[in-house]
Amino acid sequence: YMFAANSQLEMENWIRALKRGVFVRRVSVCMMALPALSNEHVLSLEGIFRLAGDRGLTKELENGIDKASFPDFAALLNDHGSSGNVHCVADVMKRSLKLMNEPLIAFSYCQSAIAVDYDNSEEVRIQKLRSLIERIPHLNRTLLEELFRFLNFAMRFSSLSKMTSNNLAIVFAPNVLR
Repeated sequence: YMFAANSQLEMENWIRALKRGVFVRRVSVCMMALPALSNEHVLSLEGIFRLAGDRGLTKELENGIDKASFPDFAALLNDHGSSGNVHCVADVMKRSLKLMNEPLIAFSYCQSAIAVDYDNSEEVRIQKLRSLIERIPHLNRTLLEELFRFLNFAMRFSSLSKMTSNNLAIVFAPNVLR
């Protein structure tokens, strides 16, 4: 596509609007994938979130999403013939987080988020994190809260999946905070 603008400001407004649309689409993908992945069978699979799904299917799903054709993640996961679908859905969700123009915890909050770890008091760290999360944009905060609830639930199955809190942090932190 080619866009024309009458001024630099108009062009910048178009670019901001397009970036916002891409961000909203990626948030939508995550919000649709999280409930589909939130079950014992899926979260008990060893390697969930670490093992890659079929690259061809993952790419096909992403191409559809780019054309505003969102997959039925629950139907994909109900296809009992292939546990690979689970890994594809997980890949699409992780990639949606990774490919956001700006992470859920925006660049401007990155140093504040990292600095929280250096406080000695757990109570102070929790208060600082709450304060930080309250300042991030509403849509980012909503997805972040849902993602944290999901990851907390996923940890219940870590004895089977091997996805401990540390492993989940290794997988998800780089996509949430950059």
